Amino acid sequence: MIEQVKNHCINNLQIQNMHRLNLLSRRLVEASDIVHECLSYYSQFVAIKYNKPDQFKDKLEDLKRKNAYTAQKVYTITEFLESENWQEIFNSTLINRIARLAMNIKSQLLFSENLLNEEYLVQSLLIEQSLDFNPNTRFPKLVSSLKKLLQSSPVESITDEMLLAEANLISNECNKANLLEFFNFAKSQFIKYSYPINPVDSVIENTINNTQEIIDNIDDISEEERLEIFDLIRPAVINTNYEHIFLSSLDDMKDIKGIFSSFWIIVTDNLYNIMFDDIALGKRYFFITDKKGCISTLARYDLPVTVFTEDYEELLRRFPELIQREIFIYNDQPYLSSKEFITSHLSAQHEIMFYQLNNDIFVVFIKLKDNSIITMLHTKYSLKLIIGDIQNKLYKYINTDGVIDGVFWKHDRDWWKYEDIIKSFTQTQIFSQDLDIPPLGNRINLEI
Repeated sequence: MIEQVKNHCINNLQIQNMHRLNLLSRRLVEASDIVHECLSYYSQFVAIKYNKPDQFKDKLEDLKRKNAYTAQKVYTITEFLESENWQEIFNSTLINRIARLAMNIKSQLLFSENLLNEEYLVQSLLIEQSLDFNPNTRFPKLVSSLKKLLQSSPVESITDEMLLAEANLISNECNKANLLEFFNFAKSQFIKYSYPINPVDSVIENTINNTQEIIDNIDDISEEERLEIFDLIRPAVINTNYEHIFLSSLDDMKDIKGIFSSFWIIVTDNLYNIMFDDIALGKRYFFITDKKGCISTLARYDLPVTVFTEDYEELLRRFPELIQREIFIYNDQPYLSSKEFITSHLSAQHEIMFYQLNNDIFVVFIKLKDNSIITMLHTKYSLKLIIGDIQNKLYKYINTDGVIDGVFWKHDRDWWKYEDIIKSFTQTQIFSQDLDIPPLGNRINLEI
């Protein structure tokens, strides 16, 4: 909810509100980052254990060498994969359950008049009452509880109540009724601090309309279900340190020197957020404009346009001339939930190609109708879903030289364009010093 309101403030140039909410958002994200990181690495190493068991120990050692800090955080949970009954533990969903219990904090603490006060959030809730409120504090205790219970109890007999009792923790289930109660309280606090409430109303409406059921206990997980789980693990933006520079209008771009290979158009009600990424130095220049200003930008810069999936159809409706432009659509949703959008816009030949950003992340480009290309980041595990669809003839894989010409490559140097688009989408830069992130990435040929 805070992210939704913060984004609304950014789009409407409420800079002071944006900064205050950004501090709160960062504190809350940091309070659960160990939980999410442990789950992500656990899922990745499960996939290695299933598919390439001989590489499991080498991969763990490799993580320790390259990132000792992360390895130390996640070792307590990857340790479960070294036990003899690791498959039984994975299939029981115990690991996901302790993560859920860690996140199900004492909800009464949320109903505080000081909730949006950063000092109160940090000192009172995240530090002084960390066992009831801080997921990063609760999670290690639940991991220890599980390890202790596994010494004396069969996997299938361990209940949530046993885990909580052993850890001496309280967990409040997060259901729709509880969420709506909190969201309505939070709305009153946003009003008190003079924050915009339209995004809050949208969150409340979406929650009311959401009928998805959550299944906690699965007796057995098939290979297909495992891939669906891996699909939910989204590669995070690798570097979020692009410097954001606000411009008053398009005219301010005249005197700016940089390497710009495309520009973003983001719909914000009846206005548009235009962003230019300098991929050499990692600077993002942005300004808000109306429809006339958006048309002027399109006329002045003969560059590919990058958009979010949710804005694509609306932008084509408002600007029919965009159909003539090359459009890169950034999709950050799981593949399975995006498949309907992709198939409804596919080109006649259904072409697809891959880039490899690093050892774990792949970039997928799928050709759509006209001059549009959808772009997605995937882990090497969720990529298997897409490879399965290539094998089932949904897509035509054309990474090979010669065949790719005239589809993704319109001109000899077009490969540069794709590498620049990847930099913009991942917020990386040409002069990056991070050895884990190649300065370019590379197109690859996979065995399909």
